Amino acid sequence: MRTRKTLKLIGLALVVATIGLAGAIALAQSGGEADSARARASRAAQALADAHQGNRAVAVLAEMAVREIDRAGEERPEAVDATCLAFATNAEEHLLTENKSPAEAQQLLATLVQGLRRGGGSAAAPGPMPVPAGDTNEVVGVGRDVVVAAGTTVDKASAVWGDLTVRGHVLGDAVAVMGDVTLEPGARVDGDVVSIGGRVDVSNGAWIGGDRTQLGPGAITRAMPFATSPRAAHGLGVLHWIGETIKTVGMAIVLTLLGIVIAALWPARVRNVISTMKRRPGMSVLAGVLALLATVTASLLLGITFIGIPISVALLIALGCAVMLGVTGVSCLVGEALPGKAGRTAMRCLVIGFVVLTVVSFLPFGSLLILLAVSIGLGAVVLSRVGGLSPAA
Repeated sequence: MRTRKTLKLIGLALVVATIGLAGAIALAQSGGEADSARARASRAAQALADAHQGNRAVAVLAEMAVREIDRAGEERPEAVDATCLAFATNAEEHLLTENKSPAEAQQLLATLVQGLRRGGGSAAAPGPMPVPAGDTNEVVGVGRDVVVAAGTTVDKASAVWGDLTVRGHVLGDAVAVMGDVTLEPGARVDGDVVSIGGRVDVSNGAWIGGDRTQLGPGAITRAMPFATSPRAAHGLGVLHWIGETIKTVGMAIVLTLLGIVIAALWPARVRNVISTMKRRPGMSVLAGVLALLATVTASLLLGITFIGIPISVALLIALGCAVMLGVTGVSCLVGEALPGKAGRTAMRCLVIGFVVLTVVSFLPFGSLLILLAVSIGLGAVVLSRVGGLSPAA
């Protein structure tokens, strides 16, 4: 009897997931027909800049990307449409991720600018781009070095994935992303000189009217004296590990507090989830994996178009709540399974369980174990109908 009910529940979940996927595909197809690839790419570039506010590199690259999209729209080549569509899809997936990396956003935008400047097709890496003597508006090099020659006056000069050398006059800012900025004798920059991911070298006789900003390995080295030793790389690696550890522990504390709130507000549901995991562990893992795959797939398909983004976000929020309830049950179960249970309250078991899961996450195969814990907890939530049903004895 129990097996029949389980099969019915799993079948119903698969039917709902299939209907959701079909609707998502229909929305994606209709949205794709009504939405221009270049318009999507422009919105995605601006969304990346908004998501990483305060990151100068992302802001500069997003501005370049929108400008290049507008320029390429005059010719409307098919290759440019394909480049914009690929960028928009990747950017929208990036925006849906929980831990958004500014470096990944920079790479997406820089790749788009580079592809548009090459007409949307592939080409070999170009050599340095000199700016001839005379007056020009703005010079931007992507994937190549930029040289502002002596006697040249430009409004702005920028290099992405390349070095910028100034020998002439820049009326605005001189910016290099993932490259160095070098001002040779006689160079003049009225605005700011910025290097993101590189360094700024100013020779004697060069003049800067604005600020000099260097955000990259050179700035980190000067800010940490011990990093100038031969063991600098090791020191920076240790600092990175410490930062990641602090971030993980902080997240564990937040999740523990959420678990305490859930256990305090809905103790009966948590007990039903724990009972389901104890009595049906294998089926809980299977149901959890299916729920993860169905929900994530539906969210990605819905997120392809801006029309489906609210539904996609709602699905992800619901998944997060279900996972949090399941992880709370798993933590309680782990705390109860450890020796010395006598006199241990349910809340103490919960806290101990979260501590154990945090320690497990640092092990070599900790990610797989955490994924297993999430799967079995989520599956128990699904089988118990969000903790509303207690499994039959």
